[in-house]
Amino acid sequence: MASEKMTQDQIALYDVEDAKPMLFQMTDVMSILLRSPNLKMFLPAPVIAAYFTCGFASAGIFWVVAGGARSFILTLSAIVHCFGIALLCFQVLSSRTAQGISVGTLMLEGASVALRLSSTTHIEGYLPFDRTGDGIYQCVDGICLAMVLLLIWRVSVQRRGTTQVVQDTFNVWWLVLAAILLSIPLHANVDDDPIFDTLWMAGLFTGVAAQVPQLWLITQMKGHADALTSHYILASALSVCMSFEYMYEARHEITCNDWTGFNHASYAILLAHVVHLFILGDFAYYYVRALMQKGPRELSVFLWV
Repeated sequence: MASEKMTQDQIALYDVEDAKPMLFQMTDVMSILLRSPNLKMFLPAPVIAAYFTCGFASAGIFWVVAGGARSFILTLSAIVHCFGIALLCFQVLSSRTAQGISVGTLMLEGASVALRLSSTTHIEGYLPFDRTGDGIYQCVDGICLAMVLLLIWRVSVQRRGTTQVVQDTFNVWWLVLAAILLSIPLHANVDDDPIFDTLWMAGLFTGVAAQVPQLWLITQMKGHADALTSHYILASALSVCMSFEYMYEARHEITCNDWTGFNHASYAILLAHVVHLFILGDFAYYYVRALMQKGPRELSVFLWV
């Protein structure tokens, strides 16, 4: 059997000079890997740079601003969610395609953030206890809202004349109305203001329902799940887990007018997080099924699109 010929990238890996400092050798190897045509789908530089930037920025805010406080996990939850939206925005703008993205989901995401901001911009009830609650948390949500609005406009423009205009027909405003109606009896009184407590809770419930139009679109597409939203779904799941951990730790501090005879608000908040994770789990099912049907090559797209 003839020996396989080494590729130029493999030869370059062995040509890294041993005399160089270890840091420079690692830099050279990473540069070669990023240029490799065999690995570029798995290691796209913009995505890796985005992950490293988000990680270092979060670590810096945690130590410098939050002072290592545990309540920073709520701010980190907002940062991770915003990061998922940012990657989705970057993908739509760079690839000029919006295949598989529901405008209804984006509208509910925007409504959820806007409802939370109506409370957190001037009342401290639902803010983290550390200094990130003095502006950083609200700024992250504000940036997230701005990107969602940009995505709604861009996706609406790019899918004109396509079949998704007919398929993405879920009426999202019924979900917003249902979230508000549920929030009226179930809201906490952390803000000590019934209106803004209700608005914050409505934002939470709207965020839980945000992925329902996306699932509806997948069913209309006969179970076809594009890889475009993979980073967004992963970031959403991590964000929900972090928010759940914070709310679970603070459950005894969440008070309400206990007309039910128990602290129903804390249970409603925790249950909303659990339901949100179950909905995101449906996406995992569709993506895994799509990967099994399309083969290993689709795996690279799923991981790094």
